[in-house]
Amino acid sequence: MSDKVALRRTMQALRAACPDRSGRDALLLRNVLSSPLYREAENVLSYVSFGSEASTWGLLRQALADGKALFVPRCRAKESRMDFYRIDTVDALTPGMHGILEPPAIPEHLFTCGKKTLCILPGLAFSSRGDRLGYGKGYYDTFLQATPVYTVGFCYAFQVLDAIPTEPHDIPVSSICTDAGWYGEHADPFQEKGWLTTYE
Repeated sequence: MSDKVALRRTMQALRAACPDRSGRDALLLRNVLSSPLYREAENVLSYVSFGSEASTWGLLRQALADGKALFVPRCRAKESRMDFYRIDTVDALTPGMHGILEPPAIPEHLFTCGKKTLCILPGLAFSSRGDRLGYGKGYYDTFLQATPVYTVGFCYAFQVLDAIPTEPHDIPVSSICTDAGWYGEHADPFQEKGWLTTYE
């Protein structure tokens, strides 16, 4: 068994056993909404939380209320790829692959590029330097290779580790938002990427 596979199993079990998810989700939402990253963003790309993932439902609804252009992913399983489509209401989402809610594939709502774009990513674990352990399918790595955006790992504090195993194709996130605070939030996020000292 590879180090990644073993760590995925460990982190999935830890996240599933988290007893205070609603409180952590409330802190996560507060931390992301109070950030200049969110305030300055014109476009928000976000996963739709599923199972034991850190909840994005509060973020999705607030982004719409704030007039952000909100895009969520739709998977193309046969190609191991995904696209982001704009939605105007969470009621537009319907079950897709593995029962995860997805947007309709309306061509004119497809995200292609845009300035001041913030992308909220899920993960099983992150390193304090931004390395990401996903689910092993490579959807986000493939998307990010072709689409340069400012990325934020969205997770609970116990999912941030000192180090995680990586491979050359793995793309690190620009910063991480947790219920305990931020890692690497940049003072001028949409002009220059870079890591700052971890703070809470």
